[in-house]
Amino acid sequence: MLSKSLTVVNPSGLHLRPAGVLSQTAMKFKSDIIIERRGRRSGNENHD
Repeated sequence: MLSKSLTVVNPSGLHLRPAGVLSQTAMKFKSDIIIERRGRRSGNENHD
């Protein structure tokens, strides 16, 4: 399994439109996406 960590360097974080693009792109792949901020995690598993 391939694993990749990315850091958003924008002090304002990930805005709505870029987050939507990330979500739409991720749904095209068999993937596990976890977004974490200050120890709080949100994730989605997409195995279809």
